[in-house]
Amino acid sequence: MKLSDSYDSTGQQRAMPRTLSEYMECCSTKSDLSDALKPNPRNIRFTSANTSLADTLRTIISLTRHSIEQHQQPISIIQDFGTTLCFPDINDSSSTAGKIAILLSLARTIQSTLSTGQTRTIRDVYYSNVELYGSQRKVEYWLSSITRNLRLESRDCLHILPAQKGLCYTPCDIRIQTAGKETVIAAHTSSMVPYIARGSSVQILPPADQDLKLRLVVLEKEAVYHTVVKTCPPPNTIFVTGKGYPDFLSRLFLQLLERNDCIADWRLYTDADPHGIDIALKYMQNEDHKQYMCKSLVYKGALLTKLLKRRNVQFLQLNHRDISLAIGLIKRLSQPSSHPSNIGCLRVQLQRQMFFLKKAEMNSMAIDEYVL
Repeated sequence: MKLSDSYDSTGQQRAMPRTLSEYMECCSTKSDLSDALKPNPRNIRFTSANTSLADTLRTIISLTRHSIEQHQQPISIIQDFGTTLCFPDINDSSSTAGKIAILLSLARTIQSTLSTGQTRTIRDVYYSNVELYGSQRKVEYWLSSITRNLRLESRDCLHILPAQKGLCYTPCDIRIQTAGKETVIAAHTSSMVPYIARGSSVQILPPADQDLKLRLVVLEKEAVYHTVVKTCPPPNTIFVTGKGYPDFLSRLFLQLLERNDCIADWRLYTDADPHGIDIALKYMQNEDHKQYMCKSLVYKGALLTKLLKRRNVQFLQLNHRDISLAIGLIKRLSQPSSHPSNIGCLRVQLQRQMFFLKKAEMNSMAIDEYVL
């Protein structure tokens, strides 16, 4: 029964049926009867408004709470990007109820974080209610969904960031300014890559009496990074490691460092295997989010052809997973698209690994090869 069916020809509202027999007299089909028995939900649009982000979330949470607690009225959360979430849902109540609970819990956490001016990590949010969220991946998914529906530039606007992972060693101070707050990475120390945003400023502060031309070296493995840093790091080299596959903070940090003209030489070293090439691409290519792409990096190794000429290098056979990854990456790099010019050598390295069906670790290189 449609809403217009509740009014007669004179525009007067008809008395709503109260018994099943009255409903059946008003409804000619089973479908009409099912629609008539459904409660009228309150539609809540989960989208941006002409208010601050914290106020928008506060309004959405307030409307939802009042509908359920005070009016006992069903709700329909309408997303611009995603399906409409109804509660209660007669088709799949448990699944939908869980999604709404996660969405509103994250909205409340974001609103509280923004109101207090704090910054939290995805890990902290996940462990605040493990039973509800289930996994950190699910938290990341719903944070991305909130970002899209509220039409924000990036997930950084929510002030809930991935946990710090990358490390940086610098021969001179690096000053970082984010939203009026200043952080300094001290010279000759190894530090975690600090929390930064797209609008952050990352400035290298060389000694006043020197005109340094710096080199920046990105290393895939944390073990190699610590070995190089602890031995005798050269006075003009910045070392960064993402500890395997890099996180967003490490990649954004490198992209912001590109704005410093004092860095004249950019290098990247990974394992001589398809996973190493995939890691290199994470740093060097990201067309969807250019703020996480470092165009200045040049892939320097480890190169399989050079390692094959050496003795006492341990090689392993490519397994099926390696071969599948290599084929996928070669196809991706062979597509006629606007790839950055600095990644052309990566496809060649993949083809050589496929030809020899061998792989090797970057630990096979001598320490001085990373700094010469």
